Amino acid sequence: MLMFLLGLLTGMFIKELAAYLPTVAQGEINRALKQLPDEMRADFGEKWFAVEAKLPSDLSKVIWGMGCNWLLAPQALKPALPKRVATLLQFVFFISYLRAVLLDFIKLHFASPSAIKSRWVFLKMIADQAIAVDDPKQLQPLLALADRVHDEKSKQTLLVLVEAMTNTKRASQNKTAGPIQTAASG
Repeated sequence: MLMFLLGLLTGMFIKELAAYLPTVAQGEINRALKQLPDEMRADFGEKWFAVEAKLPSDLSKVIWGMGCNWLLAPQALKPALPKRVATLLQFVFFISYLRAVLLDFIKLHFASPSAIKSRWVFLKMIADQAIAVDDPKQLQPLLALADRVHDEKSKQTLLVLVEAMTNTKRASQNKTAGPIQTAASG
């Protein structure tokens, strides 16, 4: 009987605690926004709260809020230098790659250490290429790999990937440059 009561009280406590999770998440995002300058708060607040609204569970919302407070807000204040952007891209690729490797491990699909390393090197090349696109002074890792590949289909795939990165970067530059050019000319 005592165990039943204890279990009932524990369940009620957990439900009560879970009811406050969305409030905690929004509080963390608000704390993150207070770290930003006034001119950045509205834009970042709109984006961060939109992401928070799309998350499925209350616990994931709290984790997002903590990420905004501890990671995104401090990073938003730093300049976007190419080396920093490359490091962040490589980190995102590493987390994605780690997830894929762990899923393969859970399914008992084992890869050799050399295969794991070569996959990671390839993902790192993609991140480096994304930064180096359209900059002739920087090393172009995917173009260098395409020169070494003997398989014509693989070479064409790499070249198409680089071309897509270049087009995406040019399109984003045109979007950012468009209103500035219009304001300067008008």
